[in-house]
Amino acid sequence: VHLRGRALFLSFWELSVDVDRYSSHKWPWELRGGPALRRSGATEVRWILESDTRKPWSTDLRATTSFDDQGGAHTLVLDPLVDFRPTPRATVALGPVVSWVRDADQYVAQASSEGDPLYVVGKVEQTTVALEARLSYGFSPTLNLDVYAQPFLSNGSYRDFRTVEDADAADFDERLPLIPAETLTLDPEADQYHMTTYSFRNPDFSVREFRLNAVLRWEYVPGSTLFLVWAQAALRIRRHQRAHGEAELLDRAIDAAEAVTGPASPIPPPAPRRRAAPTPRAHRGTDRRRASTTPGTHDDARDSSRWAGSA
Repeated sequence: VHLRGRALFLSFWELSVDVDRYSSHKWPWELRGGPALRRSGATEVRWILESDTRKPWSTDLRATTSFDDQGGAHTLVLDPLVDFRPTPRATVALGPVVSWVRDADQYVAQASSEGDPLYVVGKVEQTTVALEARLSYGFSPTLNLDVYAQPFLSNGSYRDFRTVEDADAADFDERLPLIPAETLTLDPEADQYHMTTYSFRNPDFSVREFRLNAVLRWEYVPGSTLFLVWAQAALRIRRHQRAHGEAELLDRAIDAAEAVTGPASPIPPPAPRRRAAPTPRAHRGTDRRRASTTPGTHDDARDSSRWAGSA
């Protein structure tokens, strides 16, 4: 169910509010190849207050919140945006992003054992901070430069681990019974949680990333355009869980970033103004996986840059 309200004031400021209601449903991708897991119903509210766009500067004050019916999961995303035009040729956009996510049944691992598989989920509390900076400058009607930069920080910690007992049960605790704390121990040497016959790695993580893209567009003849693209990305991961399950870490980091900034692209959008961005709820379970099969270390740093050209 989707409801939307919109109001335009005499000052040309605009307020819009969107309310989405998701009913309880089965999610086949949540357990990474396991049985389809029932998700609790949820409600999401997003509001945007947009200033007068006719002026040399404008701002969007935006916030999104969501909460589940069971389990205590909730999300809060603050992503204001400021656009200004210092000259008729240049447009600058700055968009800080802060999000707090608490997910009560985030997938953790398929615990290792000689018997039947045991799927483990947990309550994750994740804080993400990012900043979008976009610059567009027109040297001439046929030559334009776009630059996009984004530092991105995200930390996540897990607790209240649960096992999947009855994936289709309507009640949250019947579906995902809590693992008693006295039966779960953390081995600091192996950095694994151990139960009586099962074990899984510590899923806590920390991500530091910086993206920088630049695109030069030249329409050398009408209808024919040459693109020169430069892209650089530096990614630093610190987590206890390394080779096993590293894909899940990258998955959460990518989903968090795209939830508040949109999918990464080497070519920034031509228009710096963004409308309502999708929220983490919209990405739950989507098949946007970037797996890494190379074992890492406690600090995994990656730095890459590339040039590309097309016409």
